[in-house]
Amino acid sequence: MSVLMPDVVIIDPGVGNLFSITRAIEAVGGNAIVTDQPQQVLLADRLVLPGVGAFGTVMQELKRRGLVEPILQHVRRGRPLLGICVGMQILFELGEEYGTQEGLGLIEGRVRAIPAEADSGIRRIPHIGWSPIKPGCTDWGDTLLRTIQFGTPFYFLHSYNAEALARDTLAVTDFDGYVVTAMVKRANVTGCQFHPERSGENGLRLFRNFLNC
Repeated sequence: MSVLMPDVVIIDPGVGNLFSITRAIEAVGGNAIVTDQPQQVLLADRLVLPGVGAFGTVMQELKRRGLVEPILQHVRRGRPLLGICVGMQILFELGEEYGTQEGLGLIEGRVRAIPAEADSGIRRIPHIGWSPIKPGCTDWGDTLLRTIQFGTPFYFLHSYNAEALARDTLAVTDFDGYVVTAMVKRANVTGCQFHPERSGENGLRLFRNFLNC
């Protein structure tokens, strides 16, 4: 008897709000499982890569669990991958949190600390709370934001910012005069710095689009 594969496989890197992501996907009609098993990652149609905490810690856990190569194979096969928060940051080549760390290298650029200095004085780190997103340099037409209006707020919680190339920058937001990369996309790889699972109906729209990409 054949086994029905889930719509979404959520990678367990040992750190992340996995329950909330699972519930959000189920709320829009998806079937999701959480796993740290490389074989299940290899078989996935769609992958979600969450992560909280430090860039290097998440990468270390992915390596320890043998998940890096399955993730890269998934992308090479042209299947959708969504990175969330630190899960987005590790899509990049390098991160500078607690020393320079290598990421997955799926998107060009590096992740740097948000500067504490602002034109208004001292910027209060971390960037936390609801912030409206607006277009970067990539059209939203055929992306996970296709049903999202410009200026829609999403929930952020982070101290580091991914510095992406203009062509990969899908959306940005303002944090006390500092431009934050809110969302990136390259081919079948998408990342969001904000937490869609904490963003109410706006986040559910994004997950719904992910199920239908």
